[in-house]
Amino acid sequence: MSQLLSRVGPLFQSDGTTPAARGGKTGELVVGQCHGKYYEAATRGNCYQASVGSAGVAPGTAIGTTAAFTLYNPIGSNRRLVVNRASLGYISGTLGAGTLFYCASTNPTAAAPSSGTALTPVNCDVGLPNNSIAVPRAGGTLAASPTVLRPFASLDAELATSVVGFRNVVEDVDGEFVIEPGCALSVEGVCASGTSPLVTIGMTWEEVPVG
Repeated sequence: MSQLLSRVGPLFQSDGTTPAARGGKTGELVVGQCHGKYYEAATRGNCYQASVGSAGVAPGTAIGTTAAFTLYNPIGSNRRLVVNRASLGYISGTLGAGTLFYCASTNPTAAAPSSGTALTPVNCDVGLPNNSIAVPRAGGTLAASPTVLRPFASLDAELATSVVGFRNVVEDVDGEFVIEPGCALSVEGVCASGTSPLVTIGMTWEEVPVG
């Protein structure tokens, strides 16, 4: 059995040296973050993002086959979509109070989401090409009602002139949700109808080979 040897306590080394790993007093290995946590995946061109954009989408009034935002992993893609971040912003109209949920379409043999507006993924290493296999949609139609996972964000009954206006929501999902080929993660609202409510929803993900 191989062992990783480490030195407990601070290490002060010059460039070009090969010090031992640093250990903690309870047997842990001490590491430090050099770059942002998504830096490695992003610079290798494996991270993408997509957003509904300024056109906006209705948040929805019930869990069903119409999703405000859907991230679909096509059958046979040979990739997993690892969701890193999700965001929500106000566009226009009067919002109805309620909650937006993360929902999962778990049947890999079901038909792909359709209709709505197809969104174009953008490489998170800005300047690299869009080689994403993912299919994000705004207001798309799912083959069947999805399974509710958990709440994402709450909306208040408000509009652009409200004294306390809507605040952008950003959640660091950090790989909590992994979308297998043929499956999808969507955001759906259970909200009062409001008056022509429009929000924008975005998602960032990493594409990892199925191994």
